[in-house]
Amino acid sequence: MSKTNKDRNFFCKIAQRENPIRFTSALPPDVDLEDIAWVPTHEERLLAWLQEQKTKWDAEELAYYHSRCDQLAVIVAADEAWIDRQNEIEAEMKRVRDYYEGEHKKEEQAADKARREKCLKLRKEINRDMVRAEREELIRRGVYRGKSGPGFRVL
Repeated sequence: MSKTNKDRNFFCKIAQRENPIRFTSALPPDVDLEDIAWVPTHEERLLAWLQEQKTKWDAEELAYYHSRCDQLAVIVAADEAWIDRQNEIEAEMKRVRDYYEGEHKKEEQAADKARREKCLKLRKEINRDMVRAEREELIRRGVYRGKSGPGFRVL
């Protein structure tokens, strides 16, 4: 009998320690709730520990991401300053390039004007030579009679 009482006590203690009943709606209505040991099972303790670890890991991960975000914000601010400086340098280079292109255009226009003036002089000279050659040819043929008055006549 003592063995059976021992076994019964053993099993009662195990049942009290790791009671599978967790919801009061699953109990019969005549059971007193204060008599039941509501000790969590090993799996429940493990799940609770895992939940604590997960919240801890999430907090650590969030802190890491916040610090990484702060580091990247510093890098982005430095990059923005560098980009602003590069834009200023490029604007200055564009201004200088535009100035030199404008000066080059002015030089080309001046050279074109000089070439045009030279072409006009050459055209006048060629026209004079053509007129002189034509006059000589007319004189040689005997058609040219010379000057009579303010101009001359060609027959």
